[in-house]
Amino acid sequence: MNRLMSVLQQTPKKALQCIEHILYDISEKTLHNIAAILAQKNQQPVETYGNAAGNWTWPVVEYFLHERGMRATQAASGRIWNIDSPSYLKQAPGFVGFIDKDTLDAWAYKQGAWVALDGPKNQKDVYNRFQSGNTVAIHKMWAPLLQFYEKEQAFHITTDDSNWTRYECQPSSLWRPEQVSYEKRDAAVKSFMRAHKKSPILMSNSQEMVIARPGSTGWKTEPILSYECLTIEDASQQVAETIAEKLVRHISTRTGWSAMAHALFSAYHFLGGTLKQDECSLLTDEERDILKKYENGMYKKTTQTTNGK
Repeated sequence: MNRLMSVLQQTPKKALQCIEHILYDISEKTLHNIAAILAQKNQQPVETYGNAAGNWTWPVVEYFLHERGMRATQAASGRIWNIDSPSYLKQAPGFVGFIDKDTLDAWAYKQGAWVALDGPKNQKDVYNRFQSGNTVAIHKMWAPLLQFYEKEQAFHITTDDSNWTRYECQPSSLWRPEQVSYEKRDAAVKSFMRAHKKSPILMSNSQEMVIARPGSTGWKTEPILSYECLTIEDASQQVAETIAEKLVRHISTRTGWSAMAHALFSAYHFLGGTLKQDECSLLTDEERDILKKYENGMYKKTTQTTNGK
């Protein structure tokens, strides 16, 4: 750290120049505040992270970037390049630039050319410089998820080391990750199917809907709308409309409206809907008002008779 500070003291306010080169202008006070925060947080002298002359170190720059949704990913260690090539990375919407952690030199791709703190560079010079220092790539952490935020869509995250766990992020909870385990899900599905082994079951996942029917040799599944190439949302709507139409025709000759009413109310309530008493009435607002006044009058008359008046 002392060696790094001595290097930065040769170029005052190098951290400020570094940030402004790849991002935008900021005040010196911002970096002074971050240096104080890091010193207090890590129980270190503030000089560890910067001094009054403005010689801030890499941890200050990294903290500034992270608080604004940007991450520093190790790109090179010496001459060993750890990530995809700069030519490929510069096309990513979340790419910001490169920084040498030791010297705080910075490069950004602007208007079709690589530009360092001291001006434009040709590609050969840039690649040589990338691989001669402790280089990190700066990128916006939220960029891969931006399309889902803009569309108000839920998304799910899985990792290579967790086969049965995923993090489900819903707009209603501001995309707070909820860890859900799907371990032993096969056993749970089989248990449910055994409990309903005498009747068909409508089942769905994120890709398709199927009807499972019990038979003498086990369950047989038949995909629904397998040739229409519909998304699961569109397929669900088509199936729901078809079932509703068939159910109404079916009930017209049998007693089943009660079952349909309870099933529809359960689905409506599950989706957050509410039902008021007046919404189911066949009477007009005026008719209900007349009946309510009549009911109140009868109540008063009954009360007076009971009291002997």
